[in-house]
Amino acid sequence: MFLVQNSKSPNYQVVYFVDGKRTTVSTKTSDKEKAELFLKNFNPSLLAQPEKSVQPKKPQSTFINLTNFKNEYVEFVRPTKSESYIRSIELSFKQFEIFLGDIPINLVTTLHIDKFITFTFSRTKRGAHLYFRTLKAAFTKAV
Repeated sequence: MFLVQNSKSPNYQVVYFVDGKRTTVSTKTSDKEKAELFLKNFNPSLLAQPEKSVQPKKPQSTFINLTNFKNEYVEFVRPTKSESYIRSIELSFKQFEIFLGDIPINLVTTLHIDKFITFTFSRTKRGAHLYFRTLKAAFTKAV
């Protein structure tokens, strides 16, 4: 623990570390002698620590696979999007699942998506653009 005085405040600050994090407390005085007396009597463990609420343990999360995510996403956007856009979502996910398999969504990486778009681009440029646009919107919503 040590005292500092910075340009933000005329008062001295006590600097100490809690779990490796630098923390400061104002001495509420600009008099160095009073600040040193404050430091001598200062005990950080007596400060009111925020109570950690006791929450029930969450059950282990189960990862959703691409098919289930697609179904949830389609139901989510159905009220606001046209039927043709819904068909493009279903087509994009169908092609992506054929390319990658029905894996858990947490295992999908940007490398998988890049490879899929590159593979699709070699066959159809417009299709690659459609799939990219649709999958980007869906995965952005997932995040």
